[in-house]
Amino acid sequence: MNLCTNNPILAAWMPDLVYNLENIFGGFPVQTCSLCNATSNDLAVSCPKCSAKLSEKSTTAVALRKFIENPRVSSIRITVANDSCPLCFESRGTFDKKAVPVLPHKGCSHTNGCRCAYEPVLTEVYP
Repeated sequence: MNLCTNNPILAAWMPDLVYNLENIFGGFPVQTCSLCNATSNDLAVSCPKCSAKLSEKSTTAVALRKFIENPRVSSIRITVANDSCPLCFESRGTFDKKAVPVLPHKGCSHTNGCRCAYEPVLTEVYP
């Protein structure tokens, strides 16, 4: 995978960053550890810095857990990037709290990895 070829604007602005991300992570990091803020790729199971289990401690997993626990959140929406892969595009929508798919999607085929995000659907905006 050569992100310089796939994203010439980014490569022109920050060639060292693109080179380092390609060589360290195999692409752009998309998971962030909520404990130490280290980043890793979609396929990482544990944090490369503190070894935390990313299925529980990534910022995405923590956000989902907080949305599920919040009584003002009625359901959870998955948003996708405009140029997302077919798998991510098909997963967009609003889900019951008990049936939300886990992010990042296993099998995402986009060059930059899964860029889907959770959004809460609120029953009450502010008391």
